[in-house]
Amino acid sequence: MADVDDRFARRAQARLAVRNPDRGGIVRRGGGAGSMIQVRSADFAREIEAASKFSGGDKRVPVDGAYAISFLIGNTFISGETTTDADGVHLCPQQGYYYAPDGRLITFNCSHWSDDWAMHVTHWKREWGRLCIEDVEGNGQFGCGDRFERVYITRSDKPDEWHVVTDEFPLRKIVGYAGNVFNFK
Repeated sequence: MADVDDRFARRAQARLAVRNPDRGGIVRRGGGAGSMIQVRSADFAREIEAASKFSGGDKRVPVDGAYAISFLIGNTFISGETTTDADGVHLCPQQGYYYAPDGRLITFNCSHWSDDWAMHVTHWKREWGRLCIEDVEGNGQFGCGDRFERVYITRSDKPDEWHVVTDEFPLRKIVGYAGNVFNFK
């Protein structure tokens, strides 16, 4: 199972590179693991143009299906908000998750109320070309659907670069970072 999903992730990343081979592919990973995932606006011009016809579409452009999945697998998504202690020291991101290439989905929360870091492990898999997520109980029941296969690109402070985000947690923008930022094993 993990071998099949790992092969899928490698093929999806290869398809991204093939989409624009003369410029090194779509995804720019900056300084390696831990840097924000960046994409060029030129590589998503069609999606950006289609989204700009709607209110707010020029600020947040949906990316669905296999391209979205290739951004998810093997990368870490972290909330911009951090938990701080009584002295104002930033302890950790409030929420996030990591889609491990081996099929694990690691979600994490950092709570300032209890000063702890909570993690939960479920699984993801590919079934009939869809991304499926195990329910929160971890009982082997998977749900599949479009909602699991969507990321958004948003403008960065550079004119040609956009960042990859999700918005699965209420009222929080979850930003994509290259690789396994927290070195989950």
